[in-house]
Amino acid sequence: MKRISIALLGSLLIQSPLLFAQNISSTFNPKVGSTYFVYNNTNYLHTTGSSGVNQIYDFNDVPLVSSLGKLTFDGAANNPDPSAFPTATVFSTNPSFDYVWYKTSNSLHQILGRTMLYEGSVGDMVYSDPESISLPLKYNILQLDNTKGEASFTNSGLPVKLFRSGKDSLILDGYGTLKLDNKEKKVNRIKIVRNYVDSAKYINPAVRRKNIVRLEEYQYVGIDEDYPTITIFKERLTEVTQANSKIIISNSLVILRKDNINNIVNSDINGTESIQLIGEQLCFKGPKDAIVSIFKSNGQKIYENKLTNDNFYVNKNELLATEGAMIIIKLNSNISSLTKKITLF
Repeated sequence: MKRISIALLGSLLIQSPLLFAQNISSTFNPKVGSTYFVYNNTNYLHTTGSSGVNQIYDFNDVPLVSSLGKLTFDGAANNPDPSAFPTATVFSTNPSFDYVWYKTSNSLHQILGRTMLYEGSVGDMVYSDPESISLPLKYNILQLDNTKGEASFTNSGLPVKLFRSGKDSLILDGYGTLKLDNKEKKVNRIKIVRNYVDSAKYINPAVRRKNIVRLEEYQYVGIDEDYPTITIFKERLTEVTQANSKIIISNSLVILRKDNINNIVNSDINGTESIQLIGEQLCFKGPKDAIVSIFKSNGQKIYENKLTNDNFYVNKNELLATEGAMIIIKLNSNISSLTKKITLF
């Protein structure tokens, strides 16, 4: 992998004595044993904020959604594919049970490969030239990196080879206060731009397809934290076949939380009722005397009570349902009715 670091000498900020005093940097490496709950707001458009120091990155207005599940990091001893990634020191598993393999040290963050889905088939993209970041990241120092990899799939019984080549740029371009869940913390903003081409070759018959991707990522990493709290993705995908081509634009905002906060229903006819799973408690908001009923997936009622105040809480251990179980929640009042399924984590 070829990495190039470029100082942005023209920036007035880089000359500021205040900046040197802050010594803005990031270690930005996943740690074995870390677990996060993943929340994905697909196609939610939010400003990425500005580059520079002393910025305010306000995400308090991001609508909450149900957690997709957990993102976990494990060590080399449990590597699910040691033959393809023998030098991996850490790997992650996301809610879709996709893997990403890392090689990390105090001076380097590499992605060696990742699970990919291609036209319904799953395969591992193995990089011969990994995605690489030199550590620690320093404020306003641009890093450039080349990537190259290959994956094998079976599509409709036919073997497919997928070849990836690309160029990445990365810069820690902002520092300031992140506002989320009505809390504040200091973060670095890291901007990554990935430009790559995935070329697919069907062995028999000889068919070629190509995806041209430009992906912008804005990552907001807490000081001394090992993974971004928030990542905004902006993707432009051009699909090219022998017959035609089309462009697909997509945006998403991913939040990682240490605690599970499942916002199941965020509005009704008057916008005041909600059901949330916050840590070990279910929280209900609605008219006083509304009835809360909770059922197992087989229809067995396991809880029922009236709302006695604006914020009514039920501990998960009161529900007589195991972790991972699906439950059905009904919130009924004289003016509205909410029903939702939720998986207990």
